[in-house]
Amino acid sequence: MDLSAAFDLLRPKTFMRSLMGIIDEDLIWILWDFLTERTMHVEVDGQKSSTKKLTLGCVQGSVLGPKLFNLYMRSVADHVEGNVVTAYADDTYVLVKGDSTEEIISRTKSCISTHLKYLQDRGMVTNLTKTEAVVFGKESTQANFSIDGESFSTGETMKILGVTFDDKLTFSQHVQKVIQKSKCLNSAMKLIRQKLTLDQFLRVLTCQFYSKVYYGSSSWLHGLNSFVDKRLLNAMHYRAIRIAIRDHAQRVSRTKLDELGRCRPSTWGKYVLSSMAVKVVRRREPIELYEKMMKNSYVMRRKINRYRFRDTSTLKVGRLMTKNRLTILNEFDCEWLLFSDDKLRIELKKSLKMTSQASGGFSPG
Repeated sequence: MDLSAAFDLLRPKTFMRSLMGIIDEDLIWILWDFLTERTMHVEVDGQKSSTKKLTLGCVQGSVLGPKLFNLYMRSVADHVEGNVVTAYADDTYVLVKGDSTEEIISRTKSCISTHLKYLQDRGMVTNLTKTEAVVFGKESTQANFSIDGESFSTGETMKILGVTFDDKLTFSQHVQKVIQKSKCLNSAMKLIRQKLTLDQFLRVLTCQFYSKVYYGSSSWLHGLNSFVDKRLLNAMHYRAIRIAIRDHAQRVSRTKLDELGRCRPSTWGKYVLSSMAVKVVRRREPIELYEKMMKNSYVMRRKINRYRFRDTSTLKVGRLMTKNRLTILNEFDCEWLLFSDDKLRIELKKSLKMTSQASGGFSPG
């Protein structure tokens, strides 16, 4: 549910009352002093408008702004009972689960009602044009919902913090956007290449190209089912590498390009997934995911300290859940849990390099 001018609508009095008994009273008065007695004016070509007093808002653009707004909205999860709520600043996502499509739609309508009342009590205004809903499941489902008398329907995709999720979790549309973004970056990379050595450019490529096109890859890269999507990502990867060696005529083989030490998308996906497994198993991060994953695992009797994971999902979308995607690793060597972070990173790279020598070298930069 999208909010209009969210930061500008925070009510200082309501906020201060909600903080009573939670933080020190002296700090509450400091925050009150920060939020109140503020004024604003408009200046154009040196001419200033009259000054107006601000009675609402948490100073958007300040360091404290997002933190204060998070505190202001922190109790949203308590009001949307039985659902998973993820929120940061003015972005709020509610995950409603059910055993059937009818149950999900019914619970969603109830959720919208309670969520809307909570927001109105906080003085927030919802933006219907940017409010979205998607039913993730085996079959495509259309449903209609209403907010304050205005209706909207479920769609096939939803953009969540920069990653496009579709109702089947195939991520094909996100791959298309990644490819388009890479084409825009390629023009800039060609200009930059003229000013830098090969080593310098590879560093820039890692920081400015791969960091953008692989954004959120832990969510989507290892969940790709389409052979076409994988080929498109591979082609994108090699286009960037050819810029590095100025092979615009595509005369150099991919085997030679792999020697530059930049991994293919598939190998990078395995690295990200392995890193995720380490956080879950060693650090129990998050603890809920660790507990769920351990319920679907067992230690092999003939192989000491090695876990194997059962894939208990029955639906296609269920296989892309984090705890089920970790089954791709098949076995997890618990000796790695004793390594330091730096040594663990090196061991993961070595392991993946051994399994991908036929497909190319590995270096996430």
